[in-house]
Amino acid sequence: MNNIFAIRSERRVGVIISYVQTALSIIIALSYMPIMLGILGKREYGLYQTVCSVIATLSILDLGFTGSYTHFYFRQKNEGGEDAVSRLNGLFITVYSVIGATAFICGTYLLRHLEVIFGDGLTDLEYEKAGTMMLLLSFNLLTTFVSGVFSAYIRTQERFVFSESLSLIRTVASPFVQLPLITLGFGSVGMTVARFAVNLVCDIAIVIYALTKLRFRAVFSGSERGLFGKVFAFSSLIALNMIVDQINANIDNVILARICGTAEVAVNAVGVMICSYYTLFSTSISKVYTPKIHRLVHDGDHERNAERNRLTEFFTSIGRIQFMILALVSSGFIIFGRDFITLWAGNSFKDAYAVCVLRMLPATVPLIQNVGIEIQRAQHRHYYRAFVYSGMAFANVVMTLLLAHRFGSVGAAFATGTATLFANGLIMNYIYHKKINIDVLRFWRSILSLLKGMIVPFTLGALAFIFVDFTSWITLGLGIVAYSTVYVFFVWRFSANEDEKQHIISMFGKKKTV
Repeated sequence: MNNIFAIRSERRVGVIISYVQTALSIIIALSYMPIMLGILGKREYGLYQTVCSVIATLSILDLGFTGSYTHFYFRQKNEGGEDAVSRLNGLFITVYSVIGATAFICGTYLLRHLEVIFGDGLTDLEYEKAGTMMLLLSFNLLTTFVSGVFSAYIRTQERFVFSESLSLIRTVASPFVQLPLITLGFGSVGMTVARFAVNLVCDIAIVIYALTKLRFRAVFSGSERGLFGKVFAFSSLIALNMIVDQINANIDNVILARICGTAEVAVNAVGVMICSYYTLFSTSISKVYTPKIHRLVHDGDHERNAERNRLTEFFTSIGRIQFMILALVSSGFIIFGRDFITLWAGNSFKDAYAVCVLRMLPATVPLIQNVGIEIQRAQHRHYYRAFVYSGMAFANVVMTLLLAHRFGSVGAAFATGTATLFANGLIMNYIYHKKINIDVLRFWRSILSLLKGMIVPFTLGALAFIFVDFTSWITLGLGIVAYSTVYVFFVWRFSANEDEKQHIISMFGKKKTV
């Protein structure tokens, strides 16, 4: 019983730390980004983002093994105890050492053949800087792969306080290390050095914590016959998901760099960065429930109706909380985002507002349903999402190529948003309802019922958008505080049910959580 309460406490504190991280990320971006953009300029910042996007695509070499660890951890522990887990750890360390080395080799190959990726989109000096950055980030990828096994193990133990605290440290440390370097004139290369150093220290901390505090053990012999084949078969579909996720996340920057140049990439990157913070408001909640989801699927009643009710209730309860938060953030950005970007990044980045809105609104659908991703994995049915997102990635690439020539970053964002809405709003919801045994109609009825508390704040926000210009940080800040206050009051009063109110209150107390 004490262990159950300890896990709930870990989840509660983990979510709080994660939201603190999100808040600090936004605060740091508000203060740091304008300074950085002023020192670097659009092209230099665009170069940095382009190289990061290219290296990020190498993370597909993970082949889905990280996503499969939790599934096989519980399987091995239930069937063979700690000894079986130790053999699983040995297998994963071996696999990731090979993957990390492969990623490093691929990265060093790419830095010698940059013209294949960028064509004539970069200058000679930009090519030279890109090569240095790719070397550092490739080595960073190697260490991240190796530490990934230890990180996954920490999460299966539900040590969310440590993992989220470390994420918080990454968020705070990176800009504080980067700023002196770019001020001294090291530019995008200096930013990359700082990112490399912070990530390396955090990766080492992960390994030390797992070995010393959690007694992580790895045995490199005596693995269950055929275990690697089972892990690979399971992981391959996660890998396909990762590939298409990376395409959808990074292809815009690569295409824009080749067609429009790095200045347009900078505009797109600002919009994408804001959307990434929007995503954090959702994943901060869902990621702490990954181990619980696997127990919910494996240990519960497998009679179809009982399972449907159990999964739908969990799917809906988390989705409602996520929607109430995301509706505040997205509506607030629509109302205030245009003036915010002008004040923050300058008028030359005004298209970032459209980029963000076109990505943000369609992304809301998968973000309030993202616990469904882990439910699919727990059921060994994640092939559905893999196939749907493959089609989505292809459509996104085609539409981006067609629209980027004429509309730049806005056209690329429209392509991504359209593909996201079609794949998630229609196809994935059909699959959840028919194949994953979740009552999606019940889910959407519950989500739509939340709108009754949002009518008044949405109406007042629309009037503010039409008639009020927030031309200074003071008026913008007052407007955001006023809108947020009205939103929270009406949603708390007319949308949230008693269980949700109790859950939110429990985040700052000791009462029972979801």
